Amino acid sequence: MLPGNAYHVFEFRHTSWFDDKVFDLLRKNNIGFCIYDMPDFNTPVIATSDIAYIRFHGSYQLYSSYYSDKELDIWAKKINKLESETVFAYFNNDAEGFAIRNALTLKNLLNTQR
Repeated sequence: MLPGNAYHVFEFRHTSWFDDKVFDLLRKNNIGFCIYDMPDFNTPVIATSDIAYIRFHGSYQLYSSYYSDKELDIWAKKINKLESETVFAYFNNDAEGFAIRNALTLKNLLNTQR
């Protein structure tokens, strides 16, 4: 029922959705699985469609964390292992304005690791 002229991604917020049957259904329909990182809760790092979609909600404080270069280096390595040529990665707006700096750092790390 979803329109075919757009990417579709689901962000599940309960671990019961992290199941091979769900992932297989998403793959069958070329629907993305939202990979995300947040304090005390993160998802499997998998791609289920033509794209990978990642949201960074904060590593130690929700919506208000600065990701260290070390943390972003680890994420860059995970992203490079995904079987997807197109990756959308979003850092949440945060009270301190870290999102832009973190996004630029991640972009540079991805470019140097390829």
